[in-house]
Amino acid sequence: MPDEIADAAIAAKLASLDPAARRSLIGTSAELTAWREPFAIWAGGEETSPGVIQIGYPAYVPIVDRVRDTMAPLVVPFDWLGWDEGKALLARPITSAEGLSPVTAVKLFTAIIRAERFDEGYLLDKLEDGTVATLLNAVAVSVSGE
Repeated sequence: MPDEIADAAIAAKLASLDPAARRSLIGTSAELTAWREPFAIWAGGEETSPGVIQIGYPAYVPIVDRVRDTMAPLVVPFDWLGWDEGKALLARPITSAEGLSPVTAVKLFTAIIRAERFDEGYLLDKLEDGTVATLLNAVAVSVSGE
């Protein structure tokens, strides 16, 4: 899906969120911002049979599932691999939502979730550096009317 079509689709999804979904976004954002425990433990890495070692992977705690579930209704397909702006933004931690539109925040979240499929632990890195909390907060503020 071309970026402008994806942007319009995300904006429409944000505008049409029902009150329960808005409350869920706001609550999950607050919970993630306050979270001070590990987001995952590394699992796997054991020898499952002679000469076969399972690749390690992060076993995420329930708050991470809530974040994914809360954001999932907003995700639309787009060329996240070819999105140069997103690559540049995600090259460093995003610690401020200033100047970050909720549409861009959803696209960045989508890119993080998709990248996790190819790079075990990428989501964990972005949780630990505060990027995911900042993105979720940007979306939550936009739907709260503040």
